[in-house]
Amino acid sequence: MRLSYNSQGSPKHGLVTIKPGKYPVVGTDDRIFDISSDTHGMTLEHVGYHTDNASCWHVLIDNKVLLVWDHDMVTS
Repeated sequence: MRLSYNSQGSPKHGLVTIKPGKYPVVGTDDRIFDISSDTHGMTLEHVGYHTDNASCWHVLIDNKVLLVWDHDMVTS
């Protein structure tokens, strides 16, 4: 796992709060991590954009790296 930050396009970095929901675990084909209440995590790297300019991030939560979209997190 690379610990890097790409500041291009989004101010989110460092500690963020992730909204409740189901998030894919990076490096697995079908594993999902279920977050039942607002949870703190650490952004690791910006991984890309959707066609609507939403950003996608790798976020570390509970020793797992999750794939999380911008709209599912708020800066802490």
